[in-house]
Amino acid sequence: MRKRRIITCVAAASLAFMAGCAPSFLNLSRSSLESRNPTVAFDSADNAVIAWSEGSTFEVDPSEILVKYWNGDAWVPLQGSAHGGGISNNSNTVSRNPALAVGGSLNLVVAWEDSPPGAAAAIYLKKWDGTSWSEFPTGSSSTSAAGYGVSMSKLHCESPVLLMDGSGNPMVLWSANASTPGIFGTRWDGAAWVNIPGADSDGRLSPPSVDATAGSAALNRAGHVALAYQVLSDGVHYISVQEWTGSAWKDYDLSPWAPGSLGTGQKPLLAMANGTTPVVAWEDDRSGLSMVYVAYWDTGTNVWKPYGPSLAVSVNKGSTHAWQPALALDSAGRPVVAWKESWSEGTPSLVHSLAHARRWNGTAWESITAVSHDQVSNTLNGEVFDIAIALDSQDVPIVVWGEGSFDPKTATGSPDDIQLFWPQ
Repeated sequence: MRKRRIITCVAAASLAFMAGCAPSFLNLSRSSLESRNPTVAFDSADNAVIAWSEGSTFEVDPSEILVKYWNGDAWVPLQGSAHGGGISNNSNTVSRNPALAVGGSLNLVVAWEDSPPGAAAAIYLKKWDGTSWSEFPTGSSSTSAAGYGVSMSKLHCESPVLLMDGSGNPMVLWSANASTPGIFGTRWDGAAWVNIPGADSDGRLSPPSVDATAGSAALNRAGHVALAYQVLSDGVHYISVQEWTGSAWKDYDLSPWAPGSLGTGQKPLLAMANGTTPVVAWEDDRSGLSMVYVAYWDTGTNVWKPYGPSLAVSVNKGSTHAWQPALALDSAGRPVVAWKESWSEGTPSLVHSLAHARRWNGTAWESITAVSHDQVSNTLNGEVFDIAIALDSQDVPIVVWGEGSFDPKTATGSPDDIQLFWPQ
């Protein structure tokens, strides 16, 4: 049973967080280093694990993957996972975009994208067995966190998605810039890395003729993989969803240009409600403003349907844009969604953004903050990015995000840091 935390409420102008439900702010960055790309998961004891990337200048300078674990009393590293080189420990590479999977009590696997100087990015992976971090063999003399990693390809591989099967073995998927970009993957069968069922001989899961990127994945009740990804066609993105049935791919008809469909969408997040029903969240600018939409596949009518009267879960105010959705399902298979909402104002222009979250209660969308607004961040001067969400066994959400600030008038700002909202 997780020990309850005492959360310190931080006053913020124009925001009225309910006492005991304010965000808990984590100072995870080290001195002036930038912290980004957080991801979060719970173990079987309902203790949270957070992984993120940290470096001096993203996209250019080296960065590392760090991990902290809530042990019931404090956020602690796992054998050096939150200092020095973290778990990546590659001082001359850009390590970013970590993905987490947890099975049981801290049977933890972390995958990330690793870019050596002058070389294409590969997908690396390490596991925590309760006492130490280790790598998986990948054949020859290489391992899962060296050389070409688990992607085992000279292609540029990015944005890993990590799943764990019923036996506690990892399955990792990623986007790769093949001649036609696509979604690829591999799984650990207990002895070796092998192709995921439904993949071609090169490990590709998306159709070879489709320009597919920004993949998301979930396992169905039978343990087979389902995918959502954005497709580029005639200069426009739309969302495609497919599921491996055990013998063939099942495509969910999206009719991309029909009203109320998943057309013109980007950055999909996929979950499988009760292991049988696809649920997708994505960002879409069909209205002129970017908004966050959520839909589920109605197995009775074989069409996509919204939760409630509208596909939109975000409530854009004025000229605000909603971006970067994060998706989790509660124990009843109902969606809980977090996203970033941003706007600009002033001269020179200053960008503001806030993290928001809502849950579907069975009849309507409601705030997770126990008050009327759905904001989970509480500073109007910050820039929010890289939002992630997870639910514990009692359906209590944790939302994590990166946040920094920059004032164009003074050309000053604060280093990007990881913050969280965890009501208890």
